[in-house]
Amino acid sequence: MNTLNKNTGLTTEQVVASRQQYGSNTLE
Repeated sequence: MNTLNKNTGLTTEQVVASRQQYGSNTLE
């Protein structure tokens, strides 16, 4: 999921929320 934000065009806030949801710090 390294390209999650690039594929979906997520904002920084959404990326942070995704990190918390998946419990992972690798979503960059």
